[in-house]
Amino acid sequence: MSIDKKDVRVFIDGSNLYQGVKRCIGRYRIDIEGLAKKLCTPNRNLIGIHYYDAPYIKSISPQDYYEQQRFFEYLNKNKNISVTFGYHAIHPYRLNPTLYEKIKHVARKEDLEGPVEKSVDVALAVDMVSMAYEKQYGTAIIVSGDGDFVKAVEVVKRQKLRIQNAYFFNEERRGSSLKTACDSFIPLTKNSLSSLLLDFSIPATKK
Repeated sequence: MSIDKKDVRVFIDGSNLYQGVKRCIGRYRIDIEGLAKKLCTPNRNLIGIHYYDAPYIKSISPQDYYEQQRFFEYLNKNKNISVTFGYHAIHPYRLNPTLYEKIKHVARKEDLEGPVEKSVDVALAVDMVSMAYEKQYGTAIIVSGDGDFVKAVEVVKRQKLRIQNAYFFNEERRGSSLKTACDSFIPLTKNSLSSLLLDFSIPATKK
């Protein structure tokens, strides 16, 4: 089965994208379909948008939970976006052993553990690789700054398909393993995303 390199699927690590936007621009969400179309130009065919995320735990962060739910409702209304959810589980933080020994007798349990995203990265990697084997795209664009996707990227490249990384660039990420593993890099900037910003904020008193 032949596939055209101009046929593009965009795979978006939702929480990673949100953290990048929050760090570089502010507490905004992004128009996901608009982002995918922008990444796909010029003269390419956008054939799939795949978004992956995990709901926050309501009892831990009610405001973040409600704002995220508003965004998810917005996403689910768009039939052009395939949305896959993982979940958050409570796990101990990975602390330096020396630091842990110093604080373990005085710190509360809730200070030593917190929510960790589960099943999101795996779902994205499996979809991207399985679609590569099935020749469902000629080019993949992965929107993430997570180096855990490097192995999946290498599998895609062995299928003679093209893969690009889109994320925020700064000097700290100059040698990013994901950026380096992909065929090319598309920088996300405040200017390039300014027309795609969405505000789903709610009053901090929401319970």
